[in-house]
Amino acid sequence: ANDLLISGDTEIKSGVLCVGDSAGGDDCSDAGTTTGTIYSISSSVTQHDLAEEFISNDSLLAGELVIADPNNPEGVARSNGVAYEGTIIGVVSTSPGLTLGWLSEEDQYPIALVGRAPVRVSDENGFVQIGDWLTAASTPGYVMKATQPGAVVGKAMQDQSDPDDVVVAYISVGWSSGDSINNNGSATLINDTLVMDS
Repeated sequence: ANDLLISGDTEIKSGVLCVGDSAGGDDCSDAGTTTGTIYSISSSVTQHDLAEEFISNDSLLAGELVIADPNNPEGVARSNGVAYEGTIIGVVSTSPGLTLGWLSEEDQYPIALVGRAPVRVSDENGFVQIGDWLTAASTPGYVMKATQPGAVVGKAMQDQSDPDDVVVAYISVGWSSGDSINNNGSATLINDTLVMDS
């Protein structure tokens, strides 16, 4: 009664959208029935990053680095200008390919969590080059080349051409060993004491 059959292999039924593939033998007859779910064989998104909606008390700009806001549970704030800040969440997305979450707040922003996204870069540790790890810079909202161990937001996919620039980065929040462990696995002595726990 409330079902809508759009075509032979596409249905909206009881809050479920099924996009089948009749050429491949999948006609939605075996699709799940969880309300609010889209079922399909595959999908394609034309933009590059996966973002999630977060609230912020700051007026954020696309490409800015954000951190967990200690004064706003589950919210984000523009990075505070502390180099190598450890509470990195992601960057404000310019045009997310897929956005998770739905908030009805005016002060919400899509934060790129993984994938390609533009980031604002500083030349604080020298110009960023393709492949450099990126971390929080001393300029709020900006990233810089990571040259020591610490939290990172991702890797540069473009070279920086101006002191205050925007480059595309692959967002993948994590930790970099900096220059202490080389690509071949050899280690560089950071100081006179090396302690390794198992």
